[in-house]
Amino acid sequence: ADLQLISRQIQNREKMINNVAYEIAMLEKQIIDQQIVINNLRDDIVRLKEDYGKSLLGAYKQRNVYDKVMFVFAAQSFNQAIKRIQYINQLGDYRRHQAELIHHTQQQIIIELNLIIAAKRDKEGLIVLKEAEKKELEVDKKEESTVLVKLQVREKELRRTLAENERAASKLNNAIADLIQKEIAAEAGGNGGKTRK
Repeated sequence: ADLQLISRQIQNREKMINNVAYEIAMLEKQIIDQQIVINNLRDDIVRLKEDYGKSLLGAYKQRNVYDKVMFVFAAQSFNQAIKRIQYINQLGDYRRHQAELIHHTQQQIIIELNLIIAAKRDKEGLIVLKEAEKKELEVDKKEESTVLVKLQVREKELRRTLAENERAASKLNNAIADLIQKEIAAEAGGNGGKTRK
């Protein structure tokens, strides 16, 4: 019963260690995936900042050549003036949109970094748990080995005792058989001088 209990404990620990190892592998994959996402987001940030910088530089150069109002009034027709106003508005919207995209991408990087930090902490915790379970497993295996050795010694003792008991029983049976034979012989000898009627 002790041996079976220890064997079950060993099986349960091995199962837990395998489950923890699987969870660690999943966390490692998650960390790699998040690092790829962060690298892609950083590439996006670089590109967005470059575009935004070009947009600001263009606006700065335009400001040096024309004032926005002068740029509109310099139009040759009313339709052209409307288009220039739309163009100026679109440039402003584009710059705002780029700035929002940069801010949003930076926020996404922070979120992904926090997820990586959390995943790494979980992984470290699981590694500690796995190592603790491995140590307990070694203890259980040593205990199993000790119990098994004790059982083997006990089995040898019981076999030796059984053999001794069988020899004693055989001697007893032989002694009883001898006594019976002697009794029979004694009775036969006692009745030998008498004649039956």
